[in-house]
Amino acid sequence: MAVSEKPVFDKKLLENIQNDLKALSIEARKRHPHLKEAAESGIIRVQNTVSKYDDKRLAFLSESSEILEPFFIGCDTKSTKIVQMSLNSIQRLITMEAVSVVSIF
Repeated sequence: MAVSEKPVFDKKLLENIQNDLKALSIEARKRHPHLKEAAESGIIRVQNTVSKYDDKRLAFLSESSEILEPFFIGCDTKSTKIVQMSLNSIQRLITMEAVSVVSIF
């Protein structure tokens, strides 16, 4: 990846994760309050994590287990839409190499 593409990649990664967490929170609303709370705290955690590092991918790698937590909770629900959203988000993070392999297992 070229140096000039890196800020665009980092911004896209951050936007994708925040949008995924917001969508998960909205979908969880009343039926899954624990998931809604986890997604909202995940948004705050993402914002706090990226403020610590210049390299956004390094930030996500260092905090990947906490960032993945709301998506894992979403996978435990019986809602097919929430499970699908969660799996898509996890797949995106893996594809963008923004999570540690250890945090997935």
